[in-house]
Amino acid sequence: MITDDCVSCGFCMERFECPALFRDEKVGHTMINEVLCSGCAVCVGVCPKGAIVIAGEDK
Repeated sequence: MITDDCVSCGFCMERFECPALFRDEKVGHTMINEVLCSGCAVCVGVCPKGAIVIAGEDK
């Protein structure tokens, strides 16, 4: 899941290019399409701000 620490830098989408990641203009930052997410957690390590976490786990 994307936390409030997301600064909308777009790094995750540019570098990782995961089809589950998308920018939601209504929310104002990156979101994860849970249907497309395979749960690999690569995006967790890619985010320079640590704003992506596995749902249900503490940061």
